[in-house]
Amino acid sequence: MDVTTSICDIVESWLHDNTERLGWKTVRLARDRDRGTLGAGFELPGAVVSIGAWEQGFALDVDVLELSTGKGYMVCAGACADESAVGHRLASIGPWVTEHVRI
Repeated sequence: MDVTTSICDIVESWLHDNTERLGWKTVRLARDRDRGTLGAGFELPGAVVSIGAWEQGFALDVDVLELSTGKGYMVCAGACADESAVGHRLASIGPWVTEHVRI
């Protein structure tokens, strides 16, 4: 894996640019630069989304809790091949929620 950008920088920038457009309410956004981690939580109509990023392993996890049923879903997890894979995972969250979560 040949990455030159911090995955936490990519995720934080994407969240900054897209959460308002998607109608997500930020509940938590915490970054630990010493540990190389970022954790974020968002409220959406009908769901709560949790996003975790780790520099070690260039990993990104996305979990969704459907509020009406209490069901939890792991939308994606693990290492990303490169920066574009991170962007693809992040861009897939909104459509995934629209398709799978009952409001």
